[in-house]
Formats: sequence, structure tokens, C-alpha cells
Amino acid sequence: MLRRTGDAVATALVASVVLIILLHLLPGDPLAAVLGDHPVPPAVEAALRRQWGTDRSIVQSIGAVFAGLAHGDL
Repeated sequence: MLRRTGDAVATALVASVVLIILLHLLPGDPLAAVLGDHPVPPAVEAALRRQWGTDRSIVQSIGAVFAGLAHGDL
């Protein structure tokens, strides 16, 4: 039972890293895709990028996810 739990946790961590890497490597801008043609002030755009974490590098994004997990922020 403990082995299965460990395997599940390891799988979830690896999947998280793979998804973060894929999101950073995909072409395009997720914020632009969500906002479409709606004009948004630069301050709001910057706040959304900061909130969504799209202003971080791959390493910073992975670190933020693991730090959140360590603090119980799922």
C-alpha cells in the first residue's frame, strides 16, 4: 500500500514537471488566447501574467509549483 502511494506521488510530480515544460514550449501566448481582441490596460495584463505565472521561466515555474505543494497549496 505504501509503495503504491509513493508511486502515485512520484507520477504526479513527474506529470507536473512535464506539463509545465510543455506549456512553456508551446507557441503562442495563453493570455492573448483568453483575452482575444479585447483591449486590456498594460497594468492589468502584467497583473494577470504575474498571477498565472506566465512571466516566470521554466525553472521558476517548477520551483513555484513544488513550493506551493510543500506549503499545502494545491
